[in-house]
Amino acid sequence: MALSRTVVESSETILYTDTTAKDLFMLPVGAVPLFASVHVKTAFNGSGTNLLSIGKPGSAAYYASGVSLAETGALLIALNESDTLATRQGIIATFTDSASDATAGRAIVRIVYSTPFKPV
Repeated sequence: MALSRTVVESSETILYTDTTAKDLFMLPVGAVPLFASVHVKTAFNGSGTNLLSIGKPGSAAYYASGVSLAETGALLIALNESDTLATRQGIIATFTDSASDATAGRAIVRIVYSTPFKPV
């Protein structure tokens, strides 16, 4: 029997205090990350740059970098990489506040990926 693929979404919130890599969620073996979206609910208000990186352990900007969190709204992110995962993989996100003075900010980070499944 052949394997089919389905599309799945995982999401987690990142805050202005998440200036070190935050573990968001795990992707399963065989997953293929397709794209990301970032929905800024509360603008990140640091006086310098307010940027987000999305990555994996050991490579903080593997999937995306330089995503502006300075304005509210939704962003669709084309990923830098999109490999079929040979092992379970953690997804991390890091907020960079270049002036280190943000007092507000909240965004939802989503990764949409395909994953194999075996029909019953």
